[in-house]
Amino acid sequence: MSNRNNQRNNYNKGGGYYEAAPVKQKHTVAKVIAVLAVILAIAYVITSCVIGGLHSSLPVWNPLKWVKGDVSQDDQGDGTVNIPGNSDGNGGAILDGEENNGIALYSAKLPASTFAANGIDPQADSAYRIIVTVKPDYATDKTVIPSVCWRNAASEFASGKTVTDYGIIDLVAGDDSMFNFVCKQDFGEPIILKFTSQSNPEVYGECTVNYYQRIKSCDFTFTLDDVAVTPTLENGIYKVDYTGAEKDYKINLQPVYSNYTVADEFTTEITGSLTSAFGYTATESLTTLKIAAGITGGDPTLSENAIGWCNMVKKLFNLTYNSNDTFEVSYLLNMCLGKLFDAYGHIISPEYRLTAEDKQHPRCAYYLSVLENADKETVNNEYRFTNADSFNSAKANYAAYQPAAYNYYGASIATYNDFVVAANRCNANNSGVVQYTVAITGTKSNYETVLKLGYNGELKVNVQDVDLSDTDITI
Repeated sequence: MSNRNNQRNNYNKGGGYYEAAPVKQKHTVAKVIAVLAVILAIAYVITSCVIGGLHSSLPVWNPLKWVKGDVSQDDQGDGTVNIPGNSDGNGGAILDGEENNGIALYSAKLPASTFAANGIDPQADSAYRIIVTVKPDYATDKTVIPSVCWRNAASEFASGKTVTDYGIIDLVAGDDSMFNFVCKQDFGEPIILKFTSQSNPEVYGECTVNYYQRIKSCDFTFTLDDVAVTPTLENGIYKVDYTGAEKDYKINLQPVYSNYTVADEFTTEITGSLTSAFGYTATESLTTLKIAAGITGGDPTLSENAIGWCNMVKKLFNLTYNSNDTFEVSYLLNMCLGKLFDAYGHIISPEYRLTAEDKQHPRCAYYLSVLENADKETVNNEYRFTNADSFNSAKANYAAYQPAAYNYYGASIATYNDFVVAANRCNANNSGVVQYTVAITGTKSNYETVLKLGYNGELKVNVQDVDLSDTDITI
């Protein structure tokens, strides 16, 4: 007998086998009393769970004894658990029915929110409450020996690993028929739980613990023109450089899977939107992970010569017409129209003249049309506005110019500088510009995370976006 006891308490790390000390159960004298004992035991567990703080999270007891075949338990009734990023803490361990030979087993999965109250490490992956009932009811010795072992200790996953680093059996204090199985972490070889009669080793009940494949996290890789790019991670926001190019950074999603004994099938749904801090609403469907390297649309880029000419027009219409002194207005009008001007005997030629290409730019073409169509008169081969009304009318037409709107994923943004203000506001508020929700759904587990994207540094305004700078023109 002493040799048998030594064997029971032996723990062989190399074989991945763990056998706990025997546990004696209370004797019963009648079948009715035994049945009542099981009922009372279940009632006791439920009551203790309520006392332990479960209240609205009672375990769902499997009313069937384990038999050969698939009898899986889950706390939601449909096998689904949520895991990080958006997780209720329920892990992927599932008890599957295997063998019942004189010992009946009943199980219920414990919600993660109840771990601490039931003496279970809150960081555990998952846990089950198990009731062990030895048959027949009139058996005089109901002592059981619980054990855990790898189904195949020589498998690629289990080889060299200690089974109790992944799952353990603990006796529930105050009840010799009640145990907790605690899964510590994901595993890749099935674990066998076995409860053996001390008096008769041929009397036992056992089950297999499988681990369903889960997604533990997601990695993201960035490319631009198929070249790998390393983003900056700041306050949970992945930031890339704004290049101005009309193309997208592409982002590849790479799920990180758990170890598992049963594979799952997953589908991925991606939904994106511009953030509230950005202040605009996307009308394009954002169903692939990306962020623009540059905004699209808007007026074409002005040449330096065209910028100088537009600044002359701006200078002209920033003036106030004075019928008693029209010199400066007339001077600038002629400069803008490419005419020579006699300044008290000094002939001045325009510093900037529109080229044929410049005249094709929509802003230049519009301004030139305003000047050419204004009411004017010619004096000594020089242009003059007819009067204050003609000047003010031309000034109003000038101010009415609207550049082509910019497009950012379907959001219409009036000017590039408006885009810069919005992007910089996002950085100031520690917010991304674009935000994606990634929802990955499996048959046994769901995963959801949020990817926030933005731009590095502070974007600079564009002087030609046409709040054009006030360039001084010397007369």
